[in-house]
Amino acid sequence: MKLIESINYIYDKQAQSFEEMKGAFVVTEENDPQTTFKKLTVHKKGCQFFVVKPPFYTGISATTSDRSSVLKDSSCDGIAISETDGYYTFYFIELKSRFREATIRKAFTQIFFSFIKMHMMLGLSHGYKPEKSIFDFFVACSPPENQDRTTEIMHWIQLYEEKNMDDVIIKCIKEFFFGKKKYSCIVRDMNFADMKHFNENFQNIQVRLNIYTPGTFKQTEGLLEL
Repeated sequence: MKLIESINYIYDKQAQSFEEMKGAFVVTEENDPQTTFKKLTVHKKGCQFFVVKPPFYTGISATTSDRSSVLKDSSCDGIAISETDGYYTFYFIELKSRFREATIRKAFTQIFFSFIKMHMMLGLSHGYKPEKSIFDFFVACSPPENQDRTTEIMHWIQLYEEKNMDDVIIKCIKEFFFGKKKYSCIVRDMNFADMKHFNENFQNIQVRLNIYTPGTFKQTEGLLEL
């Protein structure tokens, strides 16, 4: 993959930043011992994934939070890249235990700032064209534990709609329950920062927000079929 070759050349001191996987890759949660949903396998038959190793995009506060109160050095649990017909797909994945609005919002925030860090670093790389790429943000967590929890979620979705609150996280959760299980928007709509100060091309990058849950609340692992 030419993009990977370019990244390896530019960031040559960050040796072996990518691991090539055929057909599937695995994301695990190892930093939080209280997390009950611990492993997600992402599968797509015949797909060649390049999994980004965490040291490439974590612990780079010198270019984010050390210099900015806006840019956070937050990181998601896993990032991978694939290529199909000249188009790149970037997968950003965060695992959480509970299906809560606040938890899902936090997960997408971690993904968003991981995306910003990758975008900043890849901007120098040959072949990186955000307008011709797909950016999939996945939050994987346990489903609501019972019908009462589901009813509660439905209630606050209704409250947001009654107040005409334009919130992409609520829209994503609604899509999970009622629609196609994913929600598309542009970066500007995510509102994790005051986006008017960011480059216009960056603001207009298209992203897709996805929520994945396994079949039952007690499952600690899941399989995501792309």
